[in-house]
Amino acid sequence: MGKSPFKQMFNIKAKHYPKDRIALVYGEKEFTWKEEYKKINKLAHALKNKLKVKKGDHVAVLFHNKPEFLECNLALQSLGAVPVPVNFRYVVSELEFLLNNSDSIGIIFEGELIDTVQKARKNTPNVRFFVGKRKDIQVLPEDMYEYDELIEQGKNKEIKTKVEWDDVCVIIYTGGTTGRPKGVMLTYENMMVNQEATINLLISFLPRIKDLDYPKFARNEGQRKLLNVLNIFFGTIFANLFKDPEDDNII
Repeated sequence: MGKSPFKQMFNIKAKHYPKDRIALVYGEKEFTWKEEYKKINKLAHALKNKLKVKKGDHVAVLFHNKPEFLECNLALQSLGAVPVPVNFRYVVSELEFLLNNSDSIGIIFEGELIDTVQKARKNTPNVRFFVGKRKDIQVLPEDMYEYDELIEQGKNKEIKTKVEWDDVCVIIYTGGTTGRPKGVMLTYENMMVNQEATINLLISFLPRIKDLDYPKFARNEGQRKLLNVLNIFFGTIFANLFKDPEDDNII
């Protein structure tokens, strides 16, 4: 088949859209296609050269619904590696199970979830690297990599790794309502068929349409919504967390 089709779709937009065209909106921040293209390329190179991630490796991704989720997905898939999205509500035992069951060799996570990650690492001996997105002036342990600093070590150059339609592109864990969650392996063909249906549905609204992404990206519907950013020509809005005023729970 060639390079990851999702990364290729992103590449096309980054190369041909005006340099100020917005791809993502998160809170008050806006990110252009070219900015994200550069970050994804540099992250992929850093993962490959610094952390030795290769085709077929599984890497857990633990973020709330943020641009970093898309960056990690596309960077890993450009290497032929497989992202394993993690529900940000997981407690320590659930994270331990997922990391071990998925054979993840590393985890990329947001800094505010570091306590859960730190406790889980004690019982996940096969996880060999930890990359955290530092929050404000937060200090990460010396044996962990900082997300933005890792990106700066990469090159803004596309990586050409061949993938096939039946290669696994993402592993989604079920809710586990009747037992332990199960990892569902979705291939590039699975995801592309869904994206084709999305394009057919939205084509009449293009080009000036924006998409609001709100399902958890760790879930199946969330991953499919996440890929909508590649098809929505005028940008995608990532919904911020908010609290229910009635019970103070995070939504």
